[in-house]
Formats: sequence, structure tokens, C-alpha cells
Amino acid sequence: TEAHRLILPKRGVEGRPAILGTVDLFEGEPAFLRRPPDPRGSPDRVPGNVRASEGVAVCLQVEEHGGLPTLLGWTRELAWLLGVYCATGWVSGEHRSPDRIVFSFGHREKELAREVAALLRRQFGVRPRSVERGTALTVEVEEASLALWFAHLCGPDHPTQRVPAGIFSAREEIQRAFLEGLRCGDGRGGGSGSALITASPLLALGAFELGLRLGKVPSVQIWPPDPSEAHAGETARPSLIYRVEFAEAGQGRAGWEDGGAFYRIPIRRIERQAYKGWVYNLEVDDPDHSYVASFVAVSNCQNFEVSQLGEGEELTPKELARLMIRLQEMGCHNINFVTPEHVVPQIVEALPYAIEMGLRVPLVYNTSAYDSMESLRVMEGLVDIYMPDFKLWTSERSHRYLLASNYPQVARQVIAEMHRQVGELKVDEDGLAVRGLLVRHLVMPGLLDETREIVRWLAGLSVDTYVNLMDQYYPAWKAKTDPRYAEINRRVFRREMEEAFRMAREAGLWRFDTRWRMVIPGIEWALVE
Repeated sequence: TEAHRLILPKRGVEGRPAILGTVDLFEGEPAFLRRPPDPRGSPDRVPGNVRASEGVAVCLQVEEHGGLPTLLGWTRELAWLLGVYCATGWVSGEHRSPDRIVFSFGHREKELAREVAALLRRQFGVRPRSVERGTALTVEVEEASLALWFAHLCGPDHPTQRVPAGIFSAREEIQRAFLEGLRCGDGRGGGSGSALITASPLLALGAFELGLRLGKVPSVQIWPPDPSEAHAGETARPSLIYRVEFAEAGQGRAGWEDGGAFYRIPIRRIERQAYKGWVYNLEVDDPDHSYVASFVAVSNCQNFEVSQLGEGEELTPKELARLMIRLQEMGCHNINFVTPEHVVPQIVEALPYAIEMGLRVPLVYNTSAYDSMESLRVMEGLVDIYMPDFKLWTSERSHRYLLASNYPQVARQVIAEMHRQVGELKVDEDGLAVRGLLVRHLVMPGLLDETREIVRWLAGLSVDTYVNLMDQYYPAWKAKTDPRYAEINRRVFRREMEEAFRMAREAGLWRFDTRWRMVIPGIEWALVE
């Protein structure tokens, strides 16, 4: 957002000044971003340590003047000032009630100190004072509300400072201004680029991310503390010092090159480390699941080795049984066979050994629903949970997109058989599935007519069918490059997902899988009442 507006009640409670909220800015959102309390609430429950002059400023009750403006927008000057604070500043006083903000400079940085003082006056209407100290020149402002504001956005002292959260989503010019403020405050610019030295890992990582966002490839070095780098006002030295260098392409120690669609970064050192523990497969919002980790580009297609390279391991029935038991011992809630139609005989052969070894968790048959009825009948009584996809309804589109014109007929027959075997999905007291049918449908861009027919059919099977309407489709490979598939070369629109849920509810369905959406920001819209 370009500005954070302070919403004030029009009048106070029983004659009091309008109350904004508490001054505990170190937990949750700052008070000036919260809604004001309900003026109809009882006075004894309304915090009284903040007051506001309506439409002008908000400050603490103990302050006789000053305060924060009720409207602050992201400007280059403000972003630059916050960058200087992160490089040179801190707040003094108690942790939860600081009374003063301090910017510290070297004696040769008088011009920078004057610029900061002038900017503080313009932005906040305060009266900073300059103080000559033995080792530093400081610019100080004795305004508690301003000190709280800086402490909440950027951290109260050097080891805890961080890039303000709003900077990451601000315009590029704002992000550049913040980094320029860091450079000016830290005094290590010029040459092959600029660098930041800080005691705060949060500030180092935040500056690193900003550099990536702005088309640079920063480097990060971690050093033991250097006593000569001590900042004025810091009482305890941290154990580590972080240096973030923003070298230009082909310059400095970073030595990176711009390769157009990627960056080329030299490998300085390769080390091996022994590791024992969980290994997770990271799936990211990228067509080929590529991501960058510590300057290394990782292409992480979740099943590339199996689907493309044919890698895998041959197992005897007893070995497969032992693998199931090992997963159970690791804490897995079920044994999930993905697209297993072609290995049904091997699964059936391994199950008696697994049961004899103590297998107790449910078996999940996870499939595209393009299965043979013969295989499903073999699995009857063995599978606890069937989890099929229902992709498309019409033969024409199935032929076009799946190269299987008979897919809809096969899917309907298969899903009906699964429902006959296990019925509607049942869960335990912890919400974990124990038996039944769970149907997934990937909503496709521009194909809501397919969705309408599928949800109607599922409701006809049973209105208690548990359904997962998914919005994960993204164009990849030929869908992204072949003009024949231009109509599906986009993500699903929000309004399309809303319409898909409306269609499903209208058909009579009500059991929707929405739990995963609750932990992913930005898609709360998909929750169903």
C-alpha cells in the first residue's frame, strides 16, 4: 500500500480524547495500524495511554506535544531515512517504553547528520538536536511515540534491526532509496558496488532479498566480531558480524554475470557435511519447481527422476512390506500408492507380509481415475481410502488435452465403483481420513462448463461426497508454448474459483477440502462456509 491511514473515532468516550489503542508496538501490528476501540465500550476497558488530535497526530498521553502524523505514505525520503536508521540508529529507554531515538555518525559525517535532522523535521515536525560525543556525532529526538514507531518498524537496536516489512512490497524506487540509506549510513559505498556490515542477521537477510529483487546478486559473508566496528550505544557485542556486498555484474568478489533468463555465479568452494534427519521435497510456485537456495539454482520437479529418467528401485514383496512398516514407524498417517494401477498385483502380494509385520495405518489408492475395473475389484477390501481425480467431462476435451477420449466414461465408472467399495469419507477425531472416497477436481481456465457437469454428477453419486476443488493449474510445456493450447495458457481467475464453489454448492455438495487454504496467504477467498 502507498499509505497507512489512521482511522480515528469522531469523539472520545465519556469526555475523554479519542482513544487509538495500546502503545505495545512490539507485539502484532503497531497501534497506528489497528482499528480504534469501539466508542460504545466501557471506559474502564479502553486503554488510556494513547491520545490523538483528530486528523492531525497521535501520541502518548504522557507527551505534551508532537506525535505521529495520521497519514504516512511511502516516499523516497522516508525509505532513505529508515535505511539510515537501520545502519546507524537505535532507541534508548526501556524495551517497551523507549523515550528517544538516536542516529550516530562519525565526526566527518556532519553533512549526513544535518540531512537526517532536516528530514526528521520535515517528516515528523520534531526538533532534533545534535550532540558532539567523544567518538561520535549523534542526532537525537526525544519523542516517545516516534521512538516506538522506529523500533516497531526496524527494531530497537543493532542486533535486532530489520528491513521494514512494507519495503518488500513497495515500488522499486522505494526499495532503492532504502538501500541507499543503508549505504549512506554505513559509509561503505563506492568502488565495485556497495556493502553493508551489520550485527543483525535479520537486516542482512532482508538486504540480501532486496538486492535480488532489484536485479543484483548480493554476497553474504559471516565474520567473528571486530571490536573496532563497535557501534555507539550498543552494550553487548553479538557473536557474529554479517557483511552483505552489492557488487555490480562482473565486479568485486561476487563476480556474477547476467545471463538473461538466469545469473551465472562462480562456485567458490564445495564442502560435504554429514547429515541425518528428515529430507523434504520443496514444491514452489514455478512451472518446473526451480528455486534459488544460497546462490544455487535448484530444479526440483517432484517426480522428474521417475517420470522422465525411469529411475526407481526394484523391490521384492517382502522388501515392499518392510518399506511400508518403515513409513509407519516414521509417523506417516497412511501408505499412499500414487497411480498404482500397473502394480496392483505386486501390492497385493506384499500386503500379507506387511500386515504380519504390524501394518495398521490406512492404505490410500491415489489415481487419475483412468484405471481398469479388474484392478479395482482386486483391491476391494484392501484399500481404505480412494483418492481419484475427475479431470474433464466431455470426450472432445479429454481427447484434446489428455489424448484419451474415453477418459470421462472410464472415470465415472471407476469413481462409482470406488464409492461402492468404501462409501463417503470418514475421519477420526483429529480430522485424519480413515476410510472412504475423496474426489479431486482441478478447475481449468475457461472450462467451467466441465466443472458444472462434474460436480452435478458427484452430487448425484452422493451429496456427502468429499470434494477438493483445486486451483493449482498453471500452464507448462506445450500448454505454455504451443499456440494450439492458447485458451488454457493462463492461471485460473479468482472469480472462476468462486463460481466453481458456487456450482458445487448449488448441486448439493457441501464437504469441501479447504484446510490447506487456511495456511496459505492470499487465497482465503476459497474458504467455504
